[in-house]
Amino acid sequence: MLKVEGLTKKQEFGGIENITFEVPKNKTFVMVGSETSGTTTLLETIVNVIPHDEGSIYFNGTLFHHITKELKNKIGYLPRNIDLYPEATVKEMLEYSASFYSGDLSRRIWYLVRRLDLNLTTVVKDLSKEDLKKLGFIIAIMHEPDMMILDDVTKDLSPMMQDVICELLEEEKEYGATLLLATDNLAIAKRLGDQIGLLKEGHLMKIIDKEKLEQQNMVRVTLVSSEYMKLKLPLKDVTIEERTHSMLKFLYTGNMDEFIHMLSHIHVESLRVEEASLEEVFLKA
Repeated sequence: MLKVEGLTKKQEFGGIENITFEVPKNKTFVMVGSETSGTTTLLETIVNVIPHDEGSIYFNGTLFHHITKELKNKIGYLPRNIDLYPEATVKEMLEYSASFYSGDLSRRIWYLVRRLDLNLTTVVKDLSKEDLKKLGFIIAIMHEPDMMILDDVTKDLSPMMQDVICELLEEEKEYGATLLLATDNLAIAKRLGDQIGLLKEGHLMKIIDKEKLEQQNMVRVTLVSSEYMKLKLPLKDVTIEERTHSMLKFLYTGNMDEFIHMLSHIHVESLRVEEASLEEVFLKA
């Protein structure tokens, strides 16, 4: 469906270099990275919001240079920064956006508005960040595009609304849509992605399958105990970051129940368990 080869955009902030990946039809590819990693630049170059310096983009096997009317009907794009007419109401903005497509989209729009609990009478400039994201999302997918390219689709949303968005995207995939998402939320990537890529400082560090990422359960443990040397931690599950005579900090990928059982045999002054960073999880997988 989508193929990107050697895509490069050189710029002072958020550039990308030699990015290559593929999104097969009816699959979801999630590009994970921080706001400064280049994920937004990547999506903007793919949909030709900004031109790329090097590389090639293919849609359905055809080299893509610019968005034609035919391609616009097949692609739905949600930018990171949503810029709409500030004085328009939500209803007016939806009607205006729908006018660019053939056919009656009213039932589709009403379904999405109802699912996302969006007030049609609110003026755009008065929308909360969450409601603005909802509106941008509906505009991006109202025409049931074959390919949905969505930048940070769950940012500014409550946990409940993030779940609704995920449910809608899962429905779209069931109906045959292909998805390319960018996010810094690993939980969203795990839930939606068939493949997940890690983008860091403009470079695609790694691509892994969902199944492999789900198997990777990594946490950072800080243990304060003068008896930690008595622990028989499996070396394959431990990456030590720091140690003193009474403190041990390490990354742990083993079974947590077994780890807690081991702790029961020593005196523990304090224990802190945190999620590992995105990069650490990816590179260990």
